[in-house]
Amino acid sequence: EVELDDEAAISIGSLTALTSLALPTSVSACNVIPLLTSLKSLRHIDLSRNDANVTDSTLVSVAEHVPLLESLDVSTTGGLVTDTGIIAISQRCTQLRKLLVSGTYGNVTDVGIIAVAQRCPELTSLNVGSTCGKVTDRGICAVARGCPKLERLDAYFAGANLSDTGITAIALGCPQLQHLDISNTSGGLSDVSVAAVARNCPKLRHFDLKFTRGDLSEVGLAEVGRRCPHLEHFAVTSPVSDVAVLAVVQNRPNLTYLDVGSPLSEVTDASLLAIALECPQLTYLCLCGAVGSDRGLTAIAQRCRQLEHLDVSVTYGTFSDASVIAIATKCHLLRSVNVSYTDGAVTDASLIALSRWCPSLRNLYVSGTAGAVTDRGVVAVMKGCPHLEYLDASQTNGSVTAAAIEAGMEWCPNLEAST
Repeated sequence: EVELDDEAAISIGSLTALTSLALPTSVSACNVIPLLTSLKSLRHIDLSRNDANVTDSTLVSVAEHVPLLESLDVSTTGGLVTDTGIIAISQRCTQLRKLLVSGTYGNVTDVGIIAVAQRCPELTSLNVGSTCGKVTDRGICAVARGCPKLERLDAYFAGANLSDTGITAIALGCPQLQHLDISNTSGGLSDVSVAAVARNCPKLRHFDLKFTRGDLSEVGLAEVGRRCPHLEHFAVTSPVSDVAVLAVVQNRPNLTYLDVGSPLSEVTDASLLAIALECPQLTYLCLCGAVGSDRGLTAIAQRCRQLEHLDVSVTYGTFSDASVIAIATKCHLLRSVNVSYTDGAVTDASLIALSRWCPSLRNLYVSGTAGAVTDRGVVAVMKGCPHLEYLDASQTNGSVTAAAIEAGMEWCPNLEAST
C-alpha cells in the first residue's frame, strides 16, 4: 500500500500498475480525483484518513475509473460521504469484496447498504459500525440475501435498530461467517439470534457481544461454545456462570481473547481451571466480577504465559496478592492490569512484582483498593515500567498521592494519571 502527499500525488500517474493506495488528509481535494483517474489498476483504496477531501464526488470518480475495485475504506470521513457515493460504487464496482463505512455520521444508511447488497455478491467483509443507527435490520437482511460469501460483519454501536431479525438473517444467509461484532447494540438481541449464529456459522472465530442489551442467557452462549470449534475471540458482558464459560473454553487451544466480565458474574474456579488447561494461547482475559479464588488464577498464571491483558476488577477480595504475584512472575508480556475494587486484597506487593517482571506494562488500574496500594507500590511500577501510559489510582483513600505520581513522571514521561 502506498501513502501519498500532494507532491507525490501529482507525479504518481506513471505508476499505472499500482493496486493499493491510501490517501491521507495531506492530499488536497484538487488532486484526489485526477490521481484516481490515472490509476486504473487499483484494487484497494483507503480514504479513511482523508476526512477533509473525500466526498460523494470522489466516490463517483472512483466508480467511473476504477471498476475493478475490491476494497474501499471511507470510514471516519467527516460525514461527507453519503448514500449517493456508496450507490455509485455499487453500480460500477460489482467485484467489491470489502467495504468500511463506519463513523460516517449517519449519512450512509440502509439505502446505500441495500444497493451494495443487491449489486456486489462477492462481498466478504462489511463494517457498518457507528453509523448512528441508520443501518438497521432492513439493510442487514438485504446483505444476508445478497452476499452469501460474507465472512466478516462489524455492526458495533448499531443502536436500537439492529435486533434478532437482522442477526438471524445473517446467520441463515451467510454460512461462511467468521467474524461478528455486534457489541454495544440496544436492539434487544436474545438467545434466538445467538443460537442461530452458533448453528449456522461453524467457521466462526470472532464473536463480540459486549454491552448488548437484550435477553441473552447461558442457553444461547453455551450453544456458541458447543457448535463453533474455531473460536479465537469471545466477549460477552451479560452475567454468566460456569455453564457458558466451560462450553466456550473446552477444546479451545487457539482461543486468545476471552472477556466474560460482569459485576454479576458467577464464574468460579471451575471455569478458571478449565481456562488454564484448555487455552494456553490466551493473551486477553477479563474476569471482572468473578467469584473464583487464588487457586484458579494461579493455575492460569502457570499455563497462560502469553497473557498481555488481565482484568480481575470488582472481585472484592476473591483474588489476592498470592495469585496476582503469580501472574506477574509468569506472564512477563503483560501490558494492562486491572485490580480495581479488590477490597484491599491486592497490595503494594503485587505492584512491586509487576515492576520487577513486567517491563512492557502500559496500563494499570488500582482504583478502589481500600488503601492497600500506596505511593510505594505505584512508584515501584513507574520505576520498573518506563512505558507506562495510563494509571488510575483514584479512590485509594489518599494512600496514592499526586506528589508521588508527579515525581514518578521522571521515569514515565508519557504517563497520564488519575488520582
